[in-house]
Amino acid sequence: MADFAHLKASAPRLATASDAAYLGGPECVDLFCRDCQFFRDDERSLECNALAVLKRLLSKKIISLEDVIRAVSD
Repeated sequence: MADFAHLKASAPRLATASDAAYLGGPECVDLFCRDCQFFRDDERSLECNALAVLKRLLSKKIISLEDVIRAVSD
């Protein structure tokens, strides 16, 4: 099971970030995907379906970024 070290380390900075900061572009892939065993620095523009679902849940406010941080911290 992943320990989500990168995502957890980013949590304080995200507390004050706007939705656009974590829902778009390469920043989003870096934030949510860096802890994944399939992450590759040379393929930052690729987005898996899990990330697409996560972004949709966040953008529709079905879950919050705080929910995600809490889930990986438990």
